[in-house]
Amino acid sequence: MPLMTIVFGTLSNSFADIVSGEITAEDFLKALLTFSLYFVYLGIAEFVGSYAMWIGFTLAGESMTNKIRHDLLSSLLQKGVAFLDESGTGEVINLLGCDADSLMDALSFKLGKVIAALTSVLVAFLIAFSRSWQLTLIVGSGLFAFAAAGGAGAFVISKSTTLASVHQTEAASIAQEAISGIACTVASSAEKLVSSKYRKSLEKAYRPAVYARISGEMMIATITSTATCLFSLAFWRGSRYYVNGQASFADVLIVLLAVLLGTASLGLVGPNIQAVLAGFSAARKMFATMMRPSSVDAGQDTGVELQSVRGAIRFENVDFAYPTRPDVKVLNSFSLHIPAGGTTAIVGASGCGKSTIIKLLQRFYDPLKGTIRLDGQRLSDLDLKDLRKYVAVVSQEPDLFNTSVYNNIRFGLLRSGRQLDEDQVHREIVAAAQAANIHEAILGMPDGYQTIVGERGARLSGGQRQRVAIARALVANPKILLLDEATSALDTVSESLIQEALASCADKDRTVIIIAHRLSTIKTADNVVVMADGEIVEQGDYENLIKRRGALYRLQNIQQPEKDVVGAHLAPLTADLAVADPESSTITLASSDTTANSVKPLLQTDFKSPSLHAGEEDAQNSDNRNLFGFLFDFNKPSWLQMGFGMCWAIVSGCGSTIQAYLFANAVTSFSTKSLKESKFLSTVDFWAGMLALLAAGQLVASAIRGTSLAICSERFLLQARTQAFDQMLRQEIAYFDEKGGQHLVLLLSTTLGQLNSLSVSQVAIFVVGFTGLISAIALSIAVDWKLGLVFTAMGPILLASGYLQGAFATQREQHSRALYHDAVVLATESIDCIGTVVSLGLEEDLLERFRSLLTSQARRAARKAHVACCVYALSQAAMYLCFTGCFYYGGRLLALKRTTMLDFFVCYTAIVTSTPSTGACFNMLPEIRKGLDACQQLLSLLSRKSAIDASSPAGTTVTGGSAEIATCGVDFRYPTRPDAVALQDITITASPGQFIALVGPSGSGKSTVLSLIERFYDPAFGSILHNGADIRTLNLSGYRKRMALITQQTALFSGTIRENIVLASQSATEDDIRKAMKMAAIDDFVDSLPEGLNTTVGHRGLSLSGGQRQRIAIARALLGDPTVLLLDEATSALDSTAEQLVQSAINAAARGRTTIAVAQRLSTVRHADRIYVIQSGRVVEGGTHEQLMHLDGVYASMILVQESVK
Repeated sequence: MPLMTIVFGTLSNSFADIVSGEITAEDFLKALLTFSLYFVYLGIAEFVGSYAMWIGFTLAGESMTNKIRHDLLSSLLQKGVAFLDESGTGEVINLLGCDADSLMDALSFKLGKVIAALTSVLVAFLIAFSRSWQLTLIVGSGLFAFAAAGGAGAFVISKSTTLASVHQTEAASIAQEAISGIACTVASSAEKLVSSKYRKSLEKAYRPAVYARISGEMMIATITSTATCLFSLAFWRGSRYYVNGQASFADVLIVLLAVLLGTASLGLVGPNIQAVLAGFSAARKMFATMMRPSSVDAGQDTGVELQSVRGAIRFENVDFAYPTRPDVKVLNSFSLHIPAGGTTAIVGASGCGKSTIIKLLQRFYDPLKGTIRLDGQRLSDLDLKDLRKYVAVVSQEPDLFNTSVYNNIRFGLLRSGRQLDEDQVHREIVAAAQAANIHEAILGMPDGYQTIVGERGARLSGGQRQRVAIARALVANPKILLLDEATSALDTVSESLIQEALASCADKDRTVIIIAHRLSTIKTADNVVVMADGEIVEQGDYENLIKRRGALYRLQNIQQPEKDVVGAHLAPLTADLAVADPESSTITLASSDTTANSVKPLLQTDFKSPSLHAGEEDAQNSDNRNLFGFLFDFNKPSWLQMGFGMCWAIVSGCGSTIQAYLFANAVTSFSTKSLKESKFLSTVDFWAGMLALLAAGQLVASAIRGTSLAICSERFLLQARTQAFDQMLRQEIAYFDEKGGQHLVLLLSTTLGQLNSLSVSQVAIFVVGFTGLISAIALSIAVDWKLGLVFTAMGPILLASGYLQGAFATQREQHSRALYHDAVVLATESIDCIGTVVSLGLEEDLLERFRSLLTSQARRAARKAHVACCVYALSQAAMYLCFTGCFYYGGRLLALKRTTMLDFFVCYTAIVTSTPSTGACFNMLPEIRKGLDACQQLLSLLSRKSAIDASSPAGTTVTGGSAEIATCGVDFRYPTRPDAVALQDITITASPGQFIALVGPSGSGKSTVLSLIERFYDPAFGSILHNGADIRTLNLSGYRKRMALITQQTALFSGTIRENIVLASQSATEDDIRKAMKMAAIDDFVDSLPEGLNTTVGHRGLSLSGGQRQRIAIARALLGDPTVLLLDEATSALDSTAEQLVQSAINAAARGRTTIAVAQRLSTVRHADRIYVIQSGRVVEGGTHEQLMHLDGVYASMILVQESVK
């Protein structure tokens, strides 16, 4: 476009010549035709250049961002567990989602616009220098002001954006933990507390975000007003050069027009530089994360690859402390020899270091001191990936992936490297499932082996998840098998069968290490190691250690069950109980994309994730008018401030038209050669002074507008996120099951961030642009209606081109968004389950799946990009065609003396100066489309009425100090599995103060009963009563506050131990906290920590052992002094000593309270007032322990199996 100034200036000189009579009309028309053709040639060049530039930036930006996304995920997976201990999934979500989107936006459209604008500035000034270097130097001095304004603005924007991002990441982590542990959140009535923490984090981000916006607005205002000042200076000084003969009229005009276009282009830098700086700030965070060193980095590991493994393991004087708790030694001069080919059991109190040994053997961490050896070689000298392929682990809280049961088991084959055809793979998987006693349960699922397990396996029971994980380990046929409380969530029968399967696996070619609390599971071990406080207190075979009457003997006495006499045969009863659903007789195997001779491309099978627009499906029927009405009402508290800012936006928009009028008058003054020198200079000085005055007005208007609307915009985003989070917390649990936790977190952190395009700051850009265009048209028609109408007629061509470009770009964005979402969900799930990912050796396969998703998106987006960039280039070229028409028509009118030079320049300049800002508005269409989509999701969420809303004040207030709980003929199916019956005709009664136990096989529906009592769901048929009242008629918040739920999968939140204990009881005193800790047998451990109650627990509490996490959860429950206790395997993760203490505490706490306990260890519920046996969703027996033993039915059989195992 700057080249146009040469054509324009020369042609304008011809205008002046014909006005002064120096050339004839005929000569003028010839010159007019020639220079009009030059405009056409420039238009063709503009089309070719624009297309090449925009397609290049678009494709390069997407390619680079996808490469960075891939490298970032690769880096995070390679750095492993130790590195990610310090970062929650909230940071990863922001880095791979919102931050990566910001970088892509910066590298493609926004950076291209900035470079194009800066190039125009450079070319314009080169042209200006070539015509009059003196005048250009004077005008060019203003570039220092531009640089100062831009530099200061960029510094503040970058610093403020980075600070805001830190707090937004913190908020995302809070939301992620609350949503992923939603059952704990609502059961603890912690919605308000979590919401408050989330809001406080966002409020910390609010101030720096406002500063960033204001800095950007002030930067733009300063640049715009400085440009106008430079026009004033150029006219004033140029008039002197013109009078002195140092510059011709054409020279002055070309310099002025070059400066005009150069500064207009520079003005376009402002709206885009913020996005570029935000993208670069995001890139800095991403690269800083990739470059941050990790103590164990598989990507940099180039150790020795083992040719064969026997499995001999030796710990030599090992010291270890977790990175998040460097002052707490977990292992202290720990030495242990584990011989190859045998079974070694490690027992001891929770937190003594047992699970730490498992993590060190997988090299999740390296010891602080000492050496760990495998077959005589240091672990740190071995190739990390090669080491892990010989090791399989089953943890206490297994992670499953959101895909089919079949695929989750098949993941275990990846590390083996065996070449199997599909039939062999099928047989291996079924055999492993049978060995893990999960085969029959899988057959009873709606889709058999193809049943999707849900996010982190949420659609399966705890026992089913653990058995799938065991099958996944067994199918790998590993040389070293690590079992960390591998059967803690299983019923007695399942545990018995699996122990037999595991015993058969413990042959001379495999080393098995068992971490256990139940001593019944380790009696056959070749070597038993008893630990305490990170050290070995005794070691030997089970029988000899018992004879020594030492630590193991004391543990056995604690666990020794009562002796009961039962008359039944074990084998047939075991076979009967092992079948969860005998109706199904066939296996539905998952289809596979693997080749006939390899199982390696396993993760090419689909991971199921919620649709990006899961919330939009409900919102699609919303009328757009309702959408804008919703936005209007949502911003109601800021109406006055918004109106004030918009008034100044209108003033700013009119500024460009006023500038055009003043500029045209100043230019026309130069063409008047008949005036005396003094008169000429005074005329030019007047118009130069008016331009200076306008510059001051522009600065004030832009500053006021930017400041007021920046506050409104950030307030809008803050309210959108906080209200959305509050509304999520009000939804029933089924909502989270359906949408998926990761999708909801992405909605808060990424999707709602796109509402920025609908904020008043962005709307003001449209107001400024269209106000300028409308006022320019009005001025043109008022000055010369013929010229005004013709020039205005060119507007629709430019507007239509801009609209089409924006529409195509929007369509391209819509097609690509869903795939990017799926990629981010896959990455987030991978990071959230990082321990399982690296143990299974899934890093490369996950990266391949991630790369495949990104590549698929890039290919589809590229096709759309070619069309969009072609249309954009046409819109740019159309401007030159419009210029041709304007000059040719205006020139003919001038030659025929039907208009004046002043009128022509007023009309032309007004339209030309208003077009770029209006055209820039259409470039925002992709962002606006994303903003509207986000707004639809927000509207859908906020207008959704929760089926079970704990925040509602409705319902009868729960009173009284005792509680009777009863389920009356309850039928239930999970909303996400409507074809599977979870409960049928369940009738259970717990009178005030009674202790009721629910027992039965894993997956029989026991935990579902507790979920219904907590009113996580409502039954499809029947009712649940509290003191005779249907709980659906009670005030839900008050009802839940009278309950305490302790589950087998403990949910802790990032923060301190104190914050987790007082989660549901913020008013608790120090004495109350100490009492609850003592009852939960956690007080000694907490007191041993350097920071005591102020010790941070890490993401999801992973800095603590499973037993420590569970005891903190028990203390949290007891602190609330509930009238109803719901215990779902509350002591499953505890060691024998802690279990006895906690069980005694629970028994004491249960006195006077109604208690309903789900238990697999039948010894813990023998004292229950009533025991209900549940199988396949039905109550099959009920009575006291003695009554059920006398009945000699299912319960008696379970007791027999348990005692036989023990």
